[in-house]
Amino acid sequence: MAKNGKIGVGNAIVNVIFCTGLGGVVGLLLGGWLQLGVDPGSRWPTAWPFARVGVSIGLALGFVAVFSWIVITNMKASIKEAEDKAKQKRLADERCVQDEKNRRKEREEARNGLRRKILACCENAASTFQTLPRLIDGANGSIEESARHFDNGAFSPFWSAVESAYLKLGAYADAIRRIEKFAADHNESVENYLNTYGNPETPLPAFPVDMKAASATQAVKDLAIKLSDLAYKAQCQPTFAVIWEQRRTTSVLVAGFKSLETAVQGMHAELSNRVSDLISVVENNKHATIKAILGTADSLSQISVGQSQLSGIAAHQSEQLSSLISDVNRAVWQLKDQRNR
Repeated sequence: MAKNGKIGVGNAIVNVIFCTGLGGVVGLLLGGWLQLGVDPGSRWPTAWPFARVGVSIGLALGFVAVFSWIVITNMKASIKEAEDKAKQKRLADERCVQDEKNRRKEREEARNGLRRKILACCENAASTFQTLPRLIDGANGSIEESARHFDNGAFSPFWSAVESAYLKLGAYADAIRRIEKFAADHNESVENYLNTYGNPETPLPAFPVDMKAASATQAVKDLAIKLSDLAYKAQCQPTFAVIWEQRRTTSVLVAGFKSLETAVQGMHAELSNRVSDLISVVENNKHATIKAILGTADSLSQISVGQSQLSGIAAHQSEQLSSLISDVNRAVWQLKDQRNR
């Protein structure tokens, strides 16, 4: 019997021959027995007419029986095979439907995850930007303290205050670097979202640090120059210079610098580079901001939108993003105020 439950041609022929022959033998024996019952004294050859009838009937019944068995068996196998195929098709269809649901769920989760990443870039950038006025204020306080110590001839406290000021300026430079990284990640994520999912149903979060905010970070340059001039002035005084020689190679935790001496020599250039890089990244990020809000129309790459227009568009963002933009604008005002003092 075949694996699918059907009887093969070879098996069918063997079964037909066997059952037909068996039916013939049984018919022969029954025909002979019947002849002997009618005429007990008859010999075997004389019983042939009954035996011939018995053989014919036995052959016919054997053939009909085995043929019916073969037909019924194959019909049952065909029905079972059809049922199995239907079941397999139903299961396959259910798997396809489930796979499609899983793919849609994964796609939706990935899309929501990318949107959350974009929003996180905005939140982190706004949060970091809000620290800039405080860092400038702290650096300015340390510079003023240094000036008092210089006037009073307090040598060691003077250099301690100078070091404190450079620590705050280094933190300022590191904060700008992180905002720059958030801007680059935001740009990349927006492009990835639009290329993968097309135009969003709701606008993507636009980067809250605009050109106005990036330009406001230049307020730190004046402090760096003021601090550098004060340090140089102190180095021209013998006693201050002696203390300087003792401390200039001391390891400090100023971001990007190994010692106080390298911080004094390179802080202004470091801040200038960080501010310039941030302005450049934000400028390049402007088209990503437009796309995040408006979509992926081909003409967007050719659009030139002014900063005031961008601010107006961004104002229509969600309440959460509007709050971030307000926080950044408040920090911008503080930076400008500190620069004008």
